[in-house]
Amino acid sequence: MKSVKEAIDIIGENKFVNVKKILSPSDFNNFINAVRSERKTTFRINTLKTDVQSVLQKLMHLKIKSVKYELLNNGYIVTDDNGKNILNSEPAKTGLIYLQSISSQIPPEILDPQPGELILDMAAAPGSKTSQIAALMNNTGKIDAVEPDFVRKERLDFNLKLLGVTNVTTYQETGERFAGDKENYYDRVLLDAPCSGEGRFNVYDKSSYGAYQPDKILKFHNLQYKLLNSALKAVKIGGTVVYSTCTINMLENELVLDRIYKDNKFGIKIIKVDPKFFKSPEFVQPILIHDGERLNENIKGALRVVPSTKIEGFFICKIIKTS
Repeated sequence: MKSVKEAIDIIGENKFVNVKKILSPSDFNNFINAVRSERKTTFRINTLKTDVQSVLQKLMHLKIKSVKYELLNNGYIVTDDNGKNILNSEPAKTGLIYLQSISSQIPPEILDPQPGELILDMAAAPGSKTSQIAALMNNTGKIDAVEPDFVRKERLDFNLKLLGVTNVTTYQETGERFAGDKENYYDRVLLDAPCSGEGRFNVYDKSSYGAYQPDKILKFHNLQYKLLNSALKAVKIGGTVVYSTCTINMLENELVLDRIYKDNKFGIKIIKVDPKFFKSPEFVQPILIHDGERLNENIKGALRVVPSTKIEGFFICKIIKTS
């Protein structure tokens, strides 16, 4: 484990400014401890190709120890040093398991897709959540998965094939344009939005912080606002939209939702996230005060995830379109 000073010096003190402004001293301390510690390897058992017991027996044979993450259906944490070897293991190479962060597995479960439904995943690559939704639906119904970048869409297609997903059609397009002519069309929409990624910071993974630029946060906010409006337009009345990011600042989270409420283009209701999540110290309430002003009270139903050694920072909100 790096010291606090080492971690801040390596990543850059300017990259912590936005986070430090909004987290309580104890939550910021947890955040820094997560940043300077090697995060545990986590994975999801792919029930489209196998069952839980079969995988656990294979991992035991490979001397890879893991423990179930209690709040998820099929999420597991590697508990020993063999976490680094699991990527090259037979279960991973054949799609029986998929390496996926614990936080990333939460939005599809909150989306709660049902067999036979029509689902839109607006920012689908590399396919982590898309394939998880397919598993929750047991490959029934239809999922439209959208990704604008060619290389990332190729990765999406590869992962879906590896994992045995058969109910997904992929499109190389922006989520906003793709959803533009599909008003009141989908039963549920997942918008795991492009974001600045503050929740992923880890000193042992340069890709988690290397591209972070604080001055691009407003650009992300505007993109997220446009995408969320498109998601709300595309979902049926009575349908569900889950909005999530892997970042921590308010501009990309609570303030996106507050702007949606103020513009009032759609009737919406935020559904409180399952109380079971608040039994774990990483899960906290959203922040409802910004620059001395109170945000819309409905936002209190959303969920913030403070990073720890086993879970990345995230923000998740479940929305019902009422009109």
